[in-house]
Amino acid sequence: MAESEMPSRDVIQHPSTEPIVLVGPPESLQGEVLLHNTGAEKLILRDIRLRGDAVTRRAAVADGPTELALRRVILRPGQLRRMPLQLALGPTTPPGEYHAEVQVGESVREIVIHVTEAVRLEIDPDPVIVDNQPGETITKRVVFSNRGNIPLRVGEIGAVVLDEELLNCRAGRAAVMNSGEGMRGLDDLLAEYIRQTRIALNETGLLRVHNTAGPFTLMAGEVRAVDLEFRIPDNLNRRSRYFGLAALYTSNLSIAITPTHGERVKTSTRRRSAE
Repeated sequence: MAESEMPSRDVIQHPSTEPIVLVGPPESLQGEVLLHNTGAEKLILRDIRLRGDAVTRRAAVADGPTELALRRVILRPGQLRRMPLQLALGPTTPPGEYHAEVQVGESVREIVIHVTEAVRLEIDPDPVIVDNQPGETITKRVVFSNRGNIPLRVGEIGAVVLDEELLNCRAGRAAVMNSGEGMRGLDDLLAEYIRQTRIALNETGLLRVHNTAGPFTLMAGEVRAVDLEFRIPDNLNRRSRYFGLAALYTSNLSIAITPTHGERVKTSTRRRSAE
């Protein structure tokens, strides 16, 4: 079968008056183009290119490529084939509409690129480990990284609900230990278990997290280290482990309050001023 590598006819089966559309976040733009070999020879298309200002944005430096070569495509005589178009721009490319062109041999079509919002906030460490020192305020350095393409605002964290790791075991044991001859069946045991759980929850209280930097805006691609203050509730069980989550956009500030042994690290903790 005869072959040709440079089609002399239009092989893009798409109206010249309508743009081909790519949609998605900057690093994963998706679209497709329909190719049609109307000739009697097999076509091997090695010259499929995307070009334009939007394509240049995919480079990390200003003198990046002005066009992007796509993979080779083979079309048999008379074959129609949908070819995926995939484009990765720079991760901080702002949301908006951009324009480029796709060229197959002598055929050219306009491409409209719709870049959508990408909200990607990273928080390290994960989790933040805080010593279980009831009544203390402990400072920890936390790094916020904006890996998306829009500014993100980080404000005050505030109160965080804590979950005790072995709450069910502790409440169940207390319920059994407090059960006596006057307890009538499972209903009384369940009621005592609920009472003990409520007592443990009231003792836990809320973890207070203070953003010492104050509210700030993290620009796309920016990384910022911030000192957070963690005010440990007064009545925590020193031998228990607690977990908390503060929701920030699509991420979580994960906190683990863990038992500590030995001397306290005085440089990272302080008592309430009222004490």
